[in-house]
Amino acid sequence: MIYIMYCNINLLKKSFFWYYSTMKIQTQYNYEKTWSDTSEKDLLRMIEEEIGDADPQGTLLYVKDAIKNGKVITVGSCKFKLKT
Repeated sequence: MIYIMYCNINLLKKSFFWYYSTMKIQTQYNYEKTWSDTSEKDLLRMIEEEIGDADPQGTLLYVKDAIKNGKVITVGSCKFKLKT
């Protein structure tokens, strides 16, 4: 029974990370008028530029979690949203 629970937890973790890795995120700086599709690597770079050394990975996870319901999240001078 413990093995089954362990397998289910691993499956849940894999599906959770798959969902977040397949999200199409768009960004827009305050001075821009259009939204741009942004890669995962660029998202981390942008967040790091905005917040410095304060855990960009954790901030990106928070942004992904918050935008999945259609919200627009602002980090510094950059806005993030889920591509519709």
